[in-house]
Parts: sequence; structure tokens; C-alpha cells
Amino acid sequence: MNTFMKTSSTFSSPAFTFLFLLALAAKSIAASLSIPGTVTVNIQPAEAIAAGARWSIVGGPLQLSGASVSGLAPGIQIIGFNNLPAWREPDTMQVQVIGGKTLSLTATFHPLPRYYFRTIPEQRARIGSTLEFLVHTDDPGDPQNPGPGAALQMEATPPPSGALTFDAPSGRITYSPVIADRLPFTVRLSTPQGLAGSF
Repeated sequence: MNTFMKTSSTFSSPAFTFLFLLALAAKSIAASLSIPGTVTVNIQPAEAIAAGARWSIVGGPLQLSGASVSGLAPGIQIIGFNNLPAWREPDTMQVQVIGGKTLSLTATFHPLPRYYFRTIPEQRARIGSTLEFLVHTDDPGDPQNPGPGAALQMEATPPPSGALTFDAPSGRITYSPVIADRLPFTVRLSTPQGLAGSF
């Protein structure tokens, strides 16, 4: 009488299959970490590109819209943008670079609001944000307007704790509020001849 025993192969068990697939995945991940990746950034709108909008991997040279930066180590990379006088640049981006892959992104610059220095509306800014706009000195509707390119001086009362700056050549006002800025303040812009506006 012959006796037969039913056996099963270890190599076909679910546990072995799972471990085999896990090992393949680990090998694939390790390989991807050793292969550099690429980032491509497209900037919009076209007017911002014409004005000189650029991007860069932080620490690297500025790049044109549509350019690609290759040879990047897999992992987190930081993308920054240049500052243009009449545009608000996109926030800095943190992106995940994958080895052997190309990451394509689109970044949008926004034109800054522009006001005649004597008719600037009330402005509000939240902590953690930056308020930016442009002022100019030429308004045909104002018979006292000093004309384009007139020099302006800025003063704030009371002075805010957050950074408030005025770039006279471009007319750009920038304000970054902090927690100590709980009370409103008045900003006055004036010409050397005493013509003034406030908000």
C-alpha cells in the first residue's frame, strides 16, 4: 500500500509572494533615489515674461520660462522667483523630485494694483501676508497733479512695527504686518512742494 502526502511549495505561498514583491519595490525605490530628476517651470502671463519674469532652483541661476533644470537629486527641491517692479511673484514652491522623472509646473505672476498717490483707497493686510501696490503721480483729472515721475516721500503715523517700505523709483509700497500692528495707522505721500495724499 502506497501512502501519498500532500505537500505545498514554500515558493508559491502568499507570504513568500508578498516578501518577493516588497523586495522588488524596495529595489525600485533605491534605484530611483540614485537617478537624478528634472524640473520644468512655465511662467504666465506673457506680459510678465516680457517684463523679465524668471524662476530658479533656490541657490541656482535664474531660468527662462519653459526651461528645464536636470540632474536634480531626488527629494524636496525649492523653487523661487525673481522680483519685478510691477508684478507680484508667486510664492516659493517646495516640490518633490522623483528620480528619472520630469516634473512640469506652471507659475503665475500677478500685476500689482496701481493708484494715483492722492486717491489711494483704504488698505488692509493680514498677518502672514504682504501688501504690495504701486503709486504714480500723474492724473489728468487732478488739476494739481505734479506730473509723471515726480519725487515722493512717505511717512507713517504712528509707525507700524511691521516692515513698511517705499521704493521711490518704481513707486512700489510694500507692507508686512506683525502681531504688534493691532492699531490702524496713516500713510502720507507728499511731493517736495507739499502736495500730499494719504490712506
